[in-house]
Amino acid sequence: MLSPGNHSQFLHSHRNVKDSDLAQVQSLRFVGMKTSQVMDQLVDQVGSYAAVGHTVKDLQNRIDTIRRSASHNSDANSLISYMIAKSKMDQRFFFRYIILENGSMEAMHGKCPISVVTDGDRAMGKAISLVMPSTIRRLCSWHLERNVQTNVGDSGFT
Repeated sequence: MLSPGNHSQFLHSHRNVKDSDLAQVQSLRFVGMKTSQVMDQLVDQVGSYAAVGHTVKDLQNRIDTIRRSASHNSDANSLISYMIAKSKMDQRFFFRYIILENGSMEAMHGKCPISVVTDGDRAMGKAISLVMPSTIRRLCSWHLERNVQTNVGDSGFT
């Protein structure tokens, strides 16, 4: 079924967040405006929702994609910076990493760690045993101490 011409902005193939709209959204969000308020301003500027060329959800999705990408890159850059600083402090410490074509890192060259220190999260335990079956999962000392204090407190021992 064909859509009426005035409904084309609702067809996914016709929706596109322009870079100029994105730049305006990012600058206005920086000063505290909500995405929906910025969308209203874009509609006021061009005269109608159809003329904007995208929905507020398209705008939110695009902003979220950019935010997640920036966060991912920031985490990786922080890790690399930490490792560089660590290697400068200890001449015996070294590390290598590779940036793959898809932008991900494979720092262990496909090898699993001998052990992983985590909190007591069961989902994390299942994921580790599924993805790295030979890796031993250890509970961190802070969580061990907290568990001991909680159990002693519950049993009435001092």
